[in-house]
Amino acid sequence: MSDHIHTDFGDGEHYYGLKDTKLWVPESSEHRPGREHLVWHNENRFRG
Repeated sequence: MSDHIHTDFGDGEHYYGLKDTKLWVPESSEHRPGREHLVWHNENRFRG
């Protein structure tokens, strides 16, 4: 979990309980984000 959770979301206490929780992924690939979108998000938004 990112250290930014505390500074960016006040305390982020709600998110602490989600640590190590598996993400839900839609079964159908047409409902999942495209790889290029995930790469963009990782390079431009993710601050972990």
